[in-house]
Amino acid sequence: MLVAHSGDRGFALPLSIGLGMVMLLATLTIVLKSSQDRGSASTQQATGKSQSIAEVGVTRYQSFLANNPGLTVYSDCQGARNSSGVCPDTVTTPSWSNTGSIPGVTGSTEIASAAQTNWQNVASDSSQGQFRLLSYVFRADDASKPTAAPGTGTLIVEGRVNQSTAGTEDIGTSTARLEVSTRVQSQGTLPPGLRVNEPSFPSLPPEGQLVNVPPTGVCTITTQLGSRIASSITFTPNNCPSASGTYYTYHFKNDVDLYLGSGVHVTVDAPGQTIKWYVEGDLKLHHDPSTLKVTPGTNLVIYAHGTVLLKESASIGGPLNNSGSPDSLQIYKYSTDELKITGGSNFNAFIFAPTSQVTVSEADPIRGVIWAKAYENRSASFVDKSADVNCSNLPSGFCTGGKNQMTSISSWQRKSR
Repeated sequence: MLVAHSGDRGFALPLSIGLGMVMLLATLTIVLKSSQDRGSASTQQATGKSQSIAEVGVTRYQSFLANNPGLTVYSDCQGARNSSGVCPDTVTTPSWSNTGSIPGVTGSTEIASAAQTNWQNVASDSSQGQFRLLSYVFRADDASKPTAAPGTGTLIVEGRVNQSTAGTEDIGTSTARLEVSTRVQSQGTLPPGLRVNEPSFPSLPPEGQLVNVPPTGVCTITTQLGSRIASSITFTPNNCPSASGTYYTYHFKNDVDLYLGSGVHVTVDAPGQTIKWYVEGDLKLHHDPSTLKVTPGTNLVIYAHGTVLLKESASIGGPLNNSGSPDSLQIYKYSTDELKITGGSNFNAFIFAPTSQVTVSEADPIRGVIWAKAYENRSASFVDKSADVNCSNLPSGFCTGGKNQMTSISSWQRKSR
């Protein structure tokens, strides 16, 4: 028997609607949560991918530096780039952006491209991701030699994904920034001996050009040294024939020669320091027993722009077994005329004459390194190979074609933008 309850009339409909609403809210919650999870996963995926792209950029630049080791000791740009990323470096500020004054480095499309901070596609189009250089900075262990290994190179690279063009960032583009540091080591020593007319000769040091004589802190000499002086001279950090004060750079002006007559002795005595001579005229060591002696621990660098003549038992660098490795005396010859070592001269030095012939006659064994366009031996003298040259005392690019050694990454960190 069916019994009707008038008080329950209409109860089922609201109940059904209520249950439907609960189920709808639960479904919406699940959908929203799933959407959020998918968005979070997508963001994490994009972030991870952008970091991977940045790592690709780091790898590309490590490969670039391995192929161009002469650039490992130079920063990408010394000046401040403008809003377009253009570097203002000039001949006095060598960098990746200005390779003209870097010894042993020839400018190329590869270097010009690497020096830019524009976004570069990983693959053939931007949808595969892009990377760009933010900076590469080299810090030498020895601050007095800012472009000489050993030191540390710090590279900062960005990577990005979800980018449809190479311009400003699209909505949804994910970008990551990585900073890595590597050690840059020199190859240690340069084997002694002769190097003649090699195609891989580095360039003459740009600082040795007369136009690059420092404008201040220079002792200018206008009186010829040698046959016109009554006594010998000792060059020390606080000695200058024409002025007082502390001097490490000497400029022998115009046709003033370093001409040593009989019995004239020039001693360079500055232990732990480097003294530089810019010689516009001739450098002639003449007549026994005249000498040019570099004391132990002292470095003398000569930028010679005239004739270089070592003759008649003159002694350059002191006796054969004097003050250590030949790099304590370096001669860079900028003119094309012949360089002569004659008459029993003792030679203990590093000489770089890429446009000159070096002629040796009646000389004792030569100790050190000679790089020259041509070499002629007119006597029984030979090159004594007992003393290596310390590469850290030479300009960058002078050791085995300028090859520095990059070690593995020493530090790695993700940087906030």
